Amino acid sequence: MFVASERKMRAHQVLTFLLLFVITSVASENASTSRGCGLDLLPQYVSLCDLDAIWGIVVEAVAGAGALITLLLMLILLVRLPFIKEKEKK
Repeated sequence: MFVASERKMRAHQVLTFLLLFVITSVASENASTSRGCGLDLLPQYVSLCDLDAIWGIVVEAVAGAGALITLLLMLILLVRLPFIKEKEKK
C-alpha cells in the first residue's frame, strides 16, 4: 500500500517538473514564433511543433515510439543471436 502511494507521489513530482519546464521554455521563446517552436525553424515545419495544434505532437510521438521500438528490437536480436545453434536460422 505504501509503495503505491510513493509511486503516485513520484509521478506527481515528475509531472510538476515537466510542467514547469514547458512553461519556462515557452516563456523564453520569441513572440513571433508559434508556441513550442524554436527561433530558426523553417515555416513549413511550424505546424509540427506548434503546441496549439495537437496533431503535430502526435506525429512526433509516434515517430519517436517507432525509433525506440526499432532500437529495442535490434538489441533483442543482438542479445539472442549467439544462442541460435542452427546455421540456417542464424
